[in-house]
Amino acid sequence: MKEKVRVSKNKIRKLIEKTKIVEIYDYTNFCPQKCCDGGMYWYAKRFHKKNKNFEIEYETSAWLDYCPVYGLFQDCWNCPYFDKDERECCAPPETATTEEVVAEVINSVKKGFKVVVDGKTINRHYYENYCQYIGRDWCPYEPE
Repeated sequence: MKEKVRVSKNKIRKLIEKTKIVEIYDYTNFCPQKCCDGGMYWYAKRFHKKNKNFEIEYETSAWLDYCPVYGLFQDCWNCPYFDKDERECCAPPETATTEEVVAEVINSVKKGFKVVVDGKTINRHYYENYCQYIGRDWCPYEPE
């Protein structure tokens, strides 16, 4: 039975107000043998403090084209924000308020995602969503 996770909104808010970066890792569908091109990737959402708000950046373990600005599987060359002459992304980053980041952290902790604040993991429950075959002598997703 999964343990119920208690999260103090006030403690999380105080932590987020003092931080420069918050990272949330989703290992729900992750398996090391299929994490690059096999469809079982981890996803990360990072909040970087900029003045009073946070800019959002996305990442995945997939080797496929992935947009770090909007968290979508797409090629930069097909994006209307990509400057082909300068070869750079001109897309405005998504932003979040402190309250939105607090809500996202609380929700993520409750879901069992790994939450890292300024380089320190604040929860211990993320491994429960890790590939169910980790730690066994075999994995059904062995590379061919």
